Amino acid sequence: MKNEKLRYGLIGAGSNAIKKHLSNYLLIPDVELIAVGDVNIEQAKAVAEQYGADSFYQNYEEMIKLEKLDFVSVCTPNSLHADIAVYALEHGVHVHCEKPLAINGAEAQRIVHAKNRAKKKVMVGLNNRFTNEAAYLKKFIDAGHLGEIYKARAGWIRRSGIPGRGTWFTNKQVAGGGYD
Repeated sequence: MKNEKLRYGLIGAGSNAIKKHLSNYLLIPDVELIAVGDVNIEQAKAVAEQYGADSFYQNYEEMIKLEKLDFVSVCTPNSLHADIAVYALEHGVHVHCEKPLAINGAEAQRIVHAKNRAKKKVMVGLNNRFTNEAAYLKKFIDAGHLGEIYKARAGWIRRSGIPGRGTWFTNKQVAGGGYD
C-alpha cells in the first residue's frame, strides 16, 4: 500500500498558528499543508503562499468540504473552537485545537460528543505536556518514586505577556475569560 502524506489544513492564520502549529507540522515529512483558512482572506493567502499551500479560504466550512483533509489545526479565537471542531469532526477530519478546547464545559462536551460519534481524534494544544521536564516527571511518577499522588498543583508564566485590552484575547465573550 502506498504511504501517502497526511493532508493538513490550518484554520486561523495568526502568529500562534504559524509559530506553533504550522511550523512544527511542516517539519514532519508525512504531513502536507493543503490549505489555509482565515476570516482575513489576505492573511490566509499570504500564509498559504509563504508555506506552499495551493489553496486558501475565508470560510473554514468550504475548506473542509472541498479539500478532503485528514486533520486541521484550529487556531482561532476561543469562542469559535467548538463550532469549528464539531464541523470538522462531522466531516471526518481529526482536530488539533489550540488551548483552551472551548470557552465552557458545555462547548467542550459538544466537541467530545462529536469526536465520539465520528470516531476521530481531538488533541488540545497543551504544549507544556511535551516538554522535557514534563516527560521526565511522568517517568519519575510511573516508576513509583512519588508514591500515590492524590493532589497536584501546577502553574506557569506567560512570558510573552497578555495582549492589550480590546483584543479578542481579553474579551470575555470571545476568549472565555478576560475583561467585561
